[in-house]
Amino acid sequence: MMRSWAVVGIACLLASQLAEAENATAVISGTTEESQVSGTATLTDSPEGLTVRITVAGVSPGQHGVHIHQYGRCDDEGRAAGGHYNPMGVKHGFLPMDGFTHAHAGDFGNIDVRADGVGTLELTIPGLSLAGAR
Repeated sequence: MMRSWAVVGIACLLASQLAEAENATAVISGTTEESQVSGTATLTDSPEGLTVRITVAGVSPGQHGVHIHQYGRCDDEGRAAGGHYNPMGVKHGFLPMDGFTHAHAGDFGNIDVRADGVGTLELTIPGLSLAGAR
């Protein structure tokens, strides 16, 4: 369960900072008191699209999905975040590769967490900005 909600925490923290800025940084923490999850997420607008840089620690090893959710709320152990941000009503996919017509706007792919609990993800999503789709 911790595995699922750690990523929700990332999404919740980011959602509240995405309004009309050139960059946004969020401090990442788990959604339960006992969680050891920590990290940062930085989103930066560029001519190429939205660049996302995420670093986490205290996460179980393996791949974890990174998503933006509907609401910028993390209460109820992350459930208040709602579903994945999906304004076009499309299937799951990998937004940077599949584009807006074949992936949720909030589908950022997976972060690979090493055995030591640390993971990083960096990607640029063409056509997306902090203000929404371009």
